Amino acid sequence: FILTYSPQYTFGVKIHTEKYADTPAPNSYRIPSVLDAPVYTMSGRHKMPQDDRVKVPAPGTYSPEKMQINRTPQITFGIKHSPLLGQLKPLAP
Repeated sequence: FILTYSPQYTFGVKIHTEKYADTPAPNSYRIPSVLDAPVYTMSGRHKMPQDDRVKVPAPGTYSPEKMQINRTPQITFGIKHSPLLGQLKPLAP
């Protein structure tokens, strides 16, 4: 027994589900043409490079009396040796 026609009535409710457009369809990709103009340029620089240090004045330009070269630096990096900090262990095994 083979039916040659489809049923005209159905039982139940047809649920409409939305398609999510997270990914594009295969026909929505734009393949770049070989005949298109390039999207990038490789031109040279038109302006001569200039050092930024020329624009900034030196520290002693405005107040030369504040410049002191004959003194040691005020800031040091290292360990402060104090009896309150503890004893340094020797490297011998």
